[in-house]
Amino acid sequence: MGVNCIDYGYLNVNSTAQLLGAASTGGIPVRAKGLSITVEGNAVRLRLDDTAPTTGVNGGDLLNIGDVYVLDSWTVPNQNWRSVMLAMRLISDGGDGTTGNVSIHWFD
Repeated sequence: MGVNCIDYGYLNVNSTAQLLGAASTGGIPVRAKGLSITVEGNAVRLRLDDTAPTTGVNGGDLLNIGDVYVLDSWTVPNQNWRSVMLAMRLISDGGDGTTGNVSIHWFD
């Protein structure tokens, strides 16, 4: 069973928590079961439980510039992360209004 990169998108993450699927370019592709996110521009925080992350300690998982976050469907066969991706929210962790950017590869 192979996994294919089916699309690419990006998201400018600001100081207001955003749903990944609603805010990223093109949204979540219909066939997407996994993703990889690369952090660029500023640190971000994310939560996977459909709760808005906040800046600072305990606000969500911290991802620094250059970090790659993966929800994969290839090391866990037949895993579909779609419901988790739909609940994922991100916020910039700059605390000074700076924007973080993430690039996203979508996988089937």
